[in-house]
Amino acid sequence: MLPTSQLRPSGTFYSNSAETSAGIKSEITPTQIEEARAIGRLYIKDCDIEYLPQLPNEITSVTIENCNNLTTLTGLPVNTQNLSVINCEKLQITDIPSTVKIYILN
Repeated sequence: MLPTSQLRPSGTFYSNSAETSAGIKSEITPTQIEEARAIGRLYIKDCDIEYLPQLPNEITSVTIENCNNLTTLTGLPVNTQNLSVINCEKLQITDIPSTVKIYILN
């Protein structure tokens, strides 16, 4: 089951460079995933998700910021090219293919 959203700025999902956003608190909706799939990028900020849901292979760039409950990236697509992780205290990054460019800021 995918994590629900509340439309407020406390949690933010950006699916494109124009930064169309919908706040997410504890879930990423299928609509948000579909929007990210269409442009190939997913940006998640300030949300309470504990895990990354399975993402479509079309998403090649993922940025996750201030998601302090996130512990795993098991839903990361196999063809991810770029992964940026900013201030995600509990996240353990393991089993990421060597072809992925990883940027970590704490």
